[in-house]
Amino acid sequence: MANVVYREEQRYGKLQAVFASLLLATSSFFYIDAVIHQSEKQPVPAFVLGLGIIVAAGLLVYIRASRLTTEVSKKKVFCSVSPFQKEKKKIKLKEIESIEVMKTPLLAKLNGWNIQFETMEDQEHKFSLMGRNGLSITLKNGEQYFIGSKQPEKLKEVIYAQMAKYLNV
Repeated sequence: MANVVYREEQRYGKLQAVFASLLLATSSFFYIDAVIHQSEKQPVPAFVLGLGIIVAAGLLVYIRASRLTTEVSKKKVFCSVSPFQKEKKKIKLKEIESIEVMKTPLLAKLNGWNIQFETMEDQEHKFSLMGRNGLSITLKNGEQYFIGSKQPEKLKEVIYAQMAKYLNV
C-alpha cells in the first residue's frame, strides 16, 4: 500500500512469552504429576508427555506470531490482528465522528488480564493485544472501535491531519 502515512506494529514481548511458558510448564508439571500418582499401576505413556510438549511449543509459537498492525492512509485506517484475522478492518476517515485517547494506569492493566464482559449494546470492536492504551473511535453510525497503540496521541494527530488534508474537516 503506497499511500500509508503511518504504520505501527505491536507484538507480545519476550516477557509475556516467558511468563506464558513458565505458567504452561508449571501447570503441565502438576497435571502430569497428578496423573502419574493417580495410578501407580498404569504409568503415563511417553506419547502423552510428548504431545504435551508439542502443544506447549505450539502455543508459544502462536503467542510470538501474534501482532497488531495499524496503518493510516489518505482516506482509511486499517487494523489487523494476525494470525487471528486474515483481512484488515478498514475504517473510512469520512465515517469518523470522534476520536478519544484512552490511557489506562499500569495497575488497572494487570487486573483481570484484559478479560472483559459486556452486553451486545455496549460492544465495541477491539483491536488490541495488551492493555487499554489506544484510541476510542466513534463512527457517525454509532459503531465504536478501540485500537491499541503504543503512541495513541501520535496516531490521533495523524488521523486528524489526514482528515483535515483530504476531507477538509
